[in-house]
Amino acid sequence: MIRFGKIVFTGTDLGTDFKIYRSFSHLLLPDPRSTNYFVMQCRGGHVHFFLGSDDLTSFNFISRFFVRLYPSYIVDEDPDMQINASRRYLLRRGDRRSGEFYFPDLIDDIVSFHSTFPDIPLTYVCSVISGKTHAGRRYSMYIDIGIGSSELNLDSIFTVFEETFNSLRMRHGVKLKKIRIAPIMMNDLMRYPFNLINFVRVPADINV
Repeated sequence: MIRFGKIVFTGTDLGTDFKIYRSFSHLLLPDPRSTNYFVMQCRGGHVHFFLGSDDLTSFNFISRFFVRLYPSYIVDEDPDMQINASRRYLLRRGDRRSGEFYFPDLIDDIVSFHSTFPDIPLTYVCSVISGKTHAGRRYSMYIDIGIGSSELNLDSIFTVFEETFNSLRMRHGVKLKKIRIAPIMMNDLMRYPFNLINFVRVPADINV
């Protein structure tokens, strides 16, 4: 069973402190054989954030991380996962070439798109899976992007975000590949958990 919590902000300064993120980003990694979730929902020009995990300890860790990073607290609330269409993208090459890197475009572009088209609901979910093999702990990370009802062509909307994926690959050698099912192979050491800042973060300029 997945436990979810909604982030409730108590201040307006939502800038992400890189030093804190780097020091405590390991708290974003779930315990073995568990999955953590970061959900960003864009509805009616506003953005709401949720944290989740199928492991209680991991949920407490990720919640404390966000409360430490942003002026906020967590309340029990499930996100609305009803969407018309979605696509899933698996992180295939991790940080093998780039080491630590910062690529804010993905999350920022989703928020910016919704600011431009506030009548189109968007849901962004980043899932981090932890597994254990004979070689030690391994991780998989994938992203789901969901789109609600829209008069625009859905393929065209997905293409907007997939162009951002192309920029990520060109600039940092990190590839997100479209897949149909959840990944089961843990293939990433997650040597640089700081890199999750590119996929798990609260943008500064949002209406919450």
